[in-house]
Amino acid sequence: MNKTIKITILITFIFWGLLPNGYSQKTNERYKILSDSLNALSEEVIGLEELVDLSVNQVSISDLLRGIAKSNAINITVDPNLDLKITSSFTKVRLKDLLIFLCNTYDLDLQFLGNIIVVKKYIAPIEKSKAAIPYIPNIVFLQSCDCLNLDLKNDTLSSLTKIISKLTGKNIIYTQEVGNNLVNGFIQNATLEQALDKLGLTNGFTVTKTYDGFFYIEKKSNNRTNENLTETPKNQQSKKTSEDTLQFILEIDSLGMINICGVNIPNQLILDKLVKKAGLNYFYYNEIKGSATIKLKNVSLLELLLYLFKGTTYSFRFENGIYFFGEQLAEGVKESRIFKFQNRSVEKIIDFIPADIKKGIDIKEFLEQNSLIVSGPLTNIINLEQYLRDIDKLVPMIIIEVLIVDSKTGHTTKTGIEAGLKDKPSVSGGKLFPEVNYNLNAASVNSLINSFNGFGIVKLGKVTENFYLNLGLLEDQGYVKKRSTPKLATLNGHEATMTLGNTEYYLEESNNVIGSQNPQNIITKQYKSVKADFTLKIKPIISGNEQITLEIKVEQSDFTGRISPQAPPGAVSRDFESIIRVKNEEMILLGGLEAKSLSDAGSGMPFLSRVPIIKWFFSSRSKERSATKLNVFIKPVIIY
Repeated sequence: MNKTIKITILITFIFWGLLPNGYSQKTNERYKILSDSLNALSEEVIGLEELVDLSVNQVSISDLLRGIAKSNAINITVDPNLDLKITSSFTKVRLKDLLIFLCNTYDLDLQFLGNIIVVKKYIAPIEKSKAAIPYIPNIVFLQSCDCLNLDLKNDTLSSLTKIISKLTGKNIIYTQEVGNNLVNGFIQNATLEQALDKLGLTNGFTVTKTYDGFFYIEKKSNNRTNENLTETPKNQQSKKTSEDTLQFILEIDSLGMINICGVNIPNQLILDKLVKKAGLNYFYYNEIKGSATIKLKNVSLLELLLYLFKGTTYSFRFENGIYFFGEQLAEGVKESRIFKFQNRSVEKIIDFIPADIKKGIDIKEFLEQNSLIVSGPLTNIINLEQYLRDIDKLVPMIIIEVLIVDSKTGHTTKTGIEAGLKDKPSVSGGKLFPEVNYNLNAASVNSLINSFNGFGIVKLGKVTENFYLNLGLLEDQGYVKKRSTPKLATLNGHEATMTLGNTEYYLEESNNVIGSQNPQNIITKQYKSVKADFTLKIKPIISGNEQITLEIKVEQSDFTGRISPQAPPGAVSRDFESIIRVKNEEMILLGGLEAKSLSDAGSGMPFLSRVPIIKWFFSSRSKERSATKLNVFIKPVIIY
């Protein structure tokens, strides 16, 4: 609110302080009622909360509010008799505060018809002078016999019916033209129906008991009948109905709320009475056919019209202070609106709208503003908007913390003696600790043989100078643990995917022979790739009490050894699928996928390499054992 508005409101409050207390209090109450009504309407019409920036000079209030209504997407109409020129400057003022300011400054009033705001000149109610203490009618109700004793002297019918209703518990209603009539009479020990009937005969009104137990009082008329309000409405449905033979109650209070009651009343007759009693400007494109049995209390004009046209082929539209009625296909009855989503995306939302709700409505997506453009009958559009508001809820987002642990253990044992001849004499040397891998040349072997000669009757000869002897004894153990902690984010009901991959290459050669007389060999070499991936797919669905259902799919592939340096690597794959339910921020463990491999190979002299104990001197052996294990920890966290 800018300084100009604040100063104006301050001066207004000072001015109120100089006025009598009663006037200031009533004025404050009026603006409080207007402010509360705008606050309630702003929950449905978001444009009332939006900020307004404008500067005008001698602009009519109709043009000013029409421009604001279009820019803020709200329904505002101005009384044609209201001729005001506005000169003001506003900066970042909420629209509902601006409307209260205009009402305060220019003595205006606001009338609310559904989500329609009517701006008109304020007419102060005429204050009634304080009346003397009213005379209390002499009325006694005897519960033992359900009888009334009446002694009435110039008592108003309104006060009489109020007291009788409280005493007997029966509902008595009357038309406005007889409410202030004075009633006189003395009746003793009569039932309520008898007492009212006799009072009506002597005081110029008729009393009818309706089918739902109400007593209806109206001015006596010679050319009207009340047959349709009797307790046998079903017997009257077959009779020819007209405006002269049908009776129904239609009342509008000072706040514009409507009470209506009737049986099998033609819709055209209801609309005729409504527009005349409410003083509406209207236009009929064609006759409104059909009838309705209706009983509603304290409903607005918009609610009554929606109830009346629901399920029919007719609709209505309000524009520039005029109500248009007719068939839904009539161009003058159709309306176009823009519905903007606040919490979810408009994309593909049309697919989720039931066919019966979007029947008769043209709907198009407006992605740039995350909105739907709808066109059709107003009754159908309002039903669609209610459905869209119900599904326009905040969609939660889920952060998924993933901890991937991939461990590998291995154990390899190599033992054996290897001997042979080389092209040239070898050199003795090698490792003795922590592993044994020692090479003996011919000189070392001959020295070892000489040390054995002289014991027993066997004498060993010498080896050639190119001879070698290799002694091997090796045990290798290993443990590798890989950890990765990615984080995924997705909306409720949407899948999140993560992929970690590794690529290796192998050489592929092809030999092509070209020509027959002089053939030529063309060798082509190409490196090809092989992938090993880890893929994690998670689809979270949130249910009540922050329970999360997770659809999880894990796929893992890894490389194994090559059969030759040029061959592609081998591959091993592991995968699983699971559906689980967890609480918010609760961690779970999935996986435990384990792969084991065992290899036991050896080479040596025939037969001797298989004899226990001796085989260690006549063979070379290699034994390998390994195991890999995959563990996946998952922790979902809900974020709104």
